[in-house]
Amino acid sequence: MKNYSFRVLVPFNEETKTLNPPNNLRNSIFLAGPCPRFDYEDDWRYTAFDILEELGFRGTVITPTNDKYSDMERHQPEALWAQTEWERTMMHICSALVFWVPRCEKWPAFTTNVEFGEWYKKPGVYFGFPDDAIRMKYLTLKFTEQKKTWYNDLKKMLSDVVNDLQKSPERKWGRHRNTRRCNHKWQDVCRYRIHHRHNSNHSNQRKCSPL
Repeated sequence: MKNYSFRVLVPFNEETKTLNPPNNLRNSIFLAGPCPRFDYEDDWRYTAFDILEELGFRGTVITPTNDKYSDMERHQPEALWAQTEWERTMMHICSALVFWVPRCEKWPAFTTNVEFGEWYKKPGVYFGFPDDAIRMKYLTLKFTEQKKTWYNDLKKMLSDVVNDLQKSPERKWGRHRNTRRCNHKWQDVCRYRIHHRHNSNHSNQRKCSPL
């Protein structure tokens, strides 16, 4: 990966062998959308990184792409569940949640459909897809029902994201005020949840949530 003027936050920390905590996420952008499963160099987010560098963004860019997932499985209990919780936490905390969906046969974006359904009504959410993306009518319809603008140009969307964050300093703190309480203890909380996941009922799981 290139060196950028902003910080790129990935899920797994190779040094600590744990998930990266949600620290210092003021002025942050989460890049949601389909992730590569094998060829990690073939990721649309590299284009997004270059665009954000060109736009002069200086915050944190959060990517769910985890090219160290196989390594994570060896060190992190219930790796899939842990990554899912990490992504949900970061989506909740970030200043802007950006969905770019280049859906095609190679990138079916099944997980993205679920995540979009969970977040599209909330503030600070952006959505777009290239002109050649397939099966996007329903997501577009639901987003338009919220009187939100969707994009067919990644650069235009990211430019508007950066401009919106610059115009609204309060938004930089995140889309939800209570997420300021998240700190370095999040890792301990997450490990606690994983350890007790099978020994707690659904209600207790929610009480242990870092959010």
